[in-house]
Amino acid sequence: MTDTAVRPPARRMAVFDLDGTLSWDDTLRAYLVYALKRRPGRLVRLWDTPWLAVRFALRRDRGELKSALLQRVVGGLSRETIAGLNRGFLSTYWELLMRADALSALRRHRADGDYVVLMSASTDCYVSSIGERLEVNEVICTTLRWEADTLHGGLTSPNCHGSEKTRHLHRLRREHPGVHITAYGNAVSDIEHLVAADVGLLTNGSTSAQRQALARGLRCLEWR
Repeated sequence: MTDTAVRPPARRMAVFDLDGTLSWDDTLRAYLVYALKRRPGRLVRLWDTPWLAVRFALRRDRGELKSALLQRVVGGLSRETIAGLNRGFLSTYWELLMRADALSALRRHRADGDYVVLMSASTDCYVSSIGERLEVNEVICTTLRWEADTLHGGLTSPNCHGSEKTRHLHRLRREHPGVHITAYGNAVSDIEHLVAADVGLLTNGSTSAQRQALARGLRCLEWR
C-alpha cells in the first residue's frame, strides 16, 4: 500500500473494485489455477477441499476459505518465488482477465490527476502486483501473514469485503479531507461502499445487483 502520509490530501479520488469490475472473472481463482499448473505436485495438498466447502457452507466465512486455499497452494513459498509467480501470471493472463473499458476508465482518472485506489477482497500476495501494473496510488486488500520471507497464508486483516470496504472508504475520507470520491463495484456486497461515495457506479452487475443499486440512487454501467 502506498504511504499516504507523505502525500498532500487528494481533491478527487477514484476507487476501483477488482474482481468482476476491472476483471472479467475472479482473479483469485485464476491465480490459484495458474499456481497449480506451475506446481502440480501441490494438488495433493487440496485433498480436503470437500471439507473446506462444507465448512464454508456452514460458516459463510470467505476470508477463512481463501486463507485455507492459499495456504495449500502457495503457502511456504518465498517472496522471490511469489514475485516470479506473479510476473508469470500477469504476463500470461492480463489481456484475458482485464476489461478494456475498465482499464480505459482507470487511465482517464489517472490522466486527470485523480488519486486512484484499487480496493479488493482478494489478497496482497498478488493484488499488490496488479496495483503496480495499473500504476495506482494505493492498494487496499486482504493481507496475508508472512514468516520472515516465507508466505504462511493466514489472514492478518479482516477480509476486505462488504462493510470492510465501507470502513476503508471512510478512512480514505479522513485521510483526504474534502475529497470527492467516485467508486466502482460490481456486486451486491459493493453497494454499501458505493452509496458512501460521492458518485457510486455499479458495473456489469447482476439483475438483482442492478435493481438494488438503482433503488439506492446509483448508476449502472456495462463495461466490455
